[in-house]
Amino acid sequence: MIITSHITLCTGEPKNIHYVRPGERVELPDEEAEYLIQQRIAKSHALNDSDLASLTSTLTQTLTAPTLTQTLTAPTLSQVDRIDAIIDAMAELEEGDFGKDGKPSVRAIEKILEQNISALERDRAWELYQQLLHDNAQDQENNSAIDN
Repeated sequence: MIITSHITLCTGEPKNIHYVRPGERVELPDEEAEYLIQQRIAKSHALNDSDLASLTSTLTQTLTAPTLTQTLTAPTLSQVDRIDAIIDAMAELEEGDFGKDGKPSVRAIEKILEQNISALERDRAWELYQQLLHDNAQDQENNSAIDN
């Protein structure tokens, strides 16, 4: 099923991750797509004649582009999307991917993302990642207290 993401999604298998930015379309197995739609993380997107015409137009423009470099250059992510992607990459890091200061290695993150990042971006993402872990731990504590 083809869906349009409302947030940055991380799809694929470990070591073969693909990031889907908000507003981008991606084809996923029906069960996974339906779950994301139910959670309001994405919306269903069936191709119609207008979409096909748009895709044909884009393909024609790409094939007639003046230089190969322009065609192959990956679009840059917005700052928010970059931080989201870095946070997602942090979840994939292994024990040896952290420095003596306890922060993730910029190089390890870059290897996962296949893009250069700055130490400042890493630091901002690390701060948010730590906050997410803290918030999740708090939620689990609250849920277990409610269950008891």
